[in-house]
Amino acid sequence: MWYYEVLKDSLRKRATFIPEDELFDFILTYGKTNALYKSVFMYPEKDAEILASKKTVADHFCERTAYWIPVDIDKGDSSNEHVLNKVRASLLTLFDAGLTEDNIVIWFSGTGYHIDIHGGSFKLPPSIDYPFIIKQTMIKIFPELSNDNSIYTRTGVIRLPFSLNQKSGLYKIPLSLTEVNTLTWEEIHSRARDYEAVKERIQWFVDELSNKYGEEELSYLVSEQVPQVRELTKTSEPCNIVSCIYKIWTEGAIEGSRNNAVMRLASHFRRSGFPSEAAKAAILQWNNNSLDENIVLAKIEYTYNKGYKFGCNDFLLKQYCSTHCQHYKHKNMSLEIYTADDMQKALEERLTTDFSNRVLHLDRRLGLPENADCKIYPGELVTIFGPTGCNKSTFVQNLLLGMNFVNNSIDKTNQLPAVYFAPELAVWLTHRRSLQIATDLDKNTISVNAKSAYRTAKSLIDHMKVVQIAPTLAQIEQAVLEQNCEVVVIDYIELIEREGSLNEEQFIKHIMKRLSELAVQKDIIVIAMSQISRNYSRAGVLDLYAGHGSGGIEKSSRKVIGINGKQGERVRTLEMYKNQDGDLFNVTLEVQPSYRLKRID
Repeated sequence: MWYYEVLKDSLRKRATFIPEDELFDFILTYGKTNALYKSVFMYPEKDAEILASKKTVADHFCERTAYWIPVDIDKGDSSNEHVLNKVRASLLTLFDAGLTEDNIVIWFSGTGYHIDIHGGSFKLPPSIDYPFIIKQTMIKIFPELSNDNSIYTRTGVIRLPFSLNQKSGLYKIPLSLTEVNTLTWEEIHSRARDYEAVKERIQWFVDELSNKYGEEELSYLVSEQVPQVRELTKTSEPCNIVSCIYKIWTEGAIEGSRNNAVMRLASHFRRSGFPSEAAKAAILQWNNNSLDENIVLAKIEYTYNKGYKFGCNDFLLKQYCSTHCQHYKHKNMSLEIYTADDMQKALEERLTTDFSNRVLHLDRRLGLPENADCKIYPGELVTIFGPTGCNKSTFVQNLLLGMNFVNNSIDKTNQLPAVYFAPELAVWLTHRRSLQIATDLDKNTISVNAKSAYRTAKSLIDHMKVVQIAPTLAQIEQAVLEQNCEVVVIDYIELIEREGSLNEEQFIKHIMKRLSELAVQKDIIVIAMSQISRNYSRAGVLDLYAGHGSGGIEKSSRKVIGINGKQGERVRTLEMYKNQDGDLFNVTLEVQPSYRLKRID
């Protein structure tokens, strides 16, 4: 008897097993109102019992098999029409490989699609290596899966048929080949909306399933050559190495830091020239199932794609520092020497990179001339300063929420994942203002209708996360890594906790230098807000040198923006004082009752 691992609503509550012949009853019992998942691979009865008693599926190797091998066609950021065309193309690929319609089941998952291939098509007996062999085989068929094959890990799970996708409110339903090729995505979605209509498909699915058996037609693609991973014998710590990395590898991660440790290891492998697949294999062995495999793989992929580098001042690596390290004397692990060829390659990569979804378009959102270069790019530190009460925070919230300042509308395509450090702003107040901006309602209306406003606006504000502490520089860096954000905002820099005995001007200079390095090294946008100096505040004027520690601000910031106006009035002047490699501007904005800012000049 083979067993499935099943999960209800949460992907974290693991190690519940049911026999394969009880799976359908599980679906009918819970599927109407719950998100349900099952393991991609099945477990022998004795191993299922062991894992159930341990309450974990980690750190256990056993035979596995599968009746159905899924192809997960995730919607991601694609349009509904695009993902439907993608599933049609995937079907053609499978048919070209020799698979027949009789040996597949097509599913609409509630957002994307799954194509189930009958396990008999591969002629592969149960084994410990079954998941690995399936993964390698699927990559042969779909090479693009080499970047995302986490579903084929030993502990991979997939949504169960006829269960609710709580994100979309739609059900996972089977589709005929004719439906996939002829229906629009709107028609497919409509068939997955009503549970009574969904139930009517169950008998059709059962009848279809009885005719599917697998004919070994994909067996020619199966490669059973499994690389052997052998443990190295313990050695003494070698000299002239990066000791912090060595200690993380041999001693394990400090409690609570394993996620961050994975990224440090991945960065080291990347900088040493190892392909990402080699890094994944090594780090998965180091992880030893302590973290979910999918999380580990995602962190490695993210670190490789972003090109993250961690130096001697990194908050985690500092805890593993050793006098044996080759960088100990000069603390220069982050030092890299670039040749002319290296720099040319970097230039070409920058010039050919598509930044369309990673840029804050000040130019078009403020209605500036078409030829104006006023975009905020990844790798840039932007400082925004102004007197107290001039809506600096309001402007940044409008910016993060995707506000078009000309036509008074929000565009989700202008939104980037962001972490907002706001130690002096109450969380409820920050949230209320976000709701106001998103819904274009005044504070009194929001206060009376907070729940309905949140339901309306949630999808427009959930890309922004708020941290209500006065952070250290290490905490800012940690948040960037853990939240995978594209923008980090510090409101405001004078509230960052001081390090050492530096005076205010020295500390601001230090802060700005570190924030600029963070933007470059992590390839993100950093927005730092600052108060103006007392002298400028008394004078009631702004220029490039108005901020606290203005020398450090002007030197380290790629862009400097000032916002000014009289307290109690709604008109604000927004001016770009510095724009390295770009244009300057000056526009007039009006604060609306909803805290939306609208250009009025």
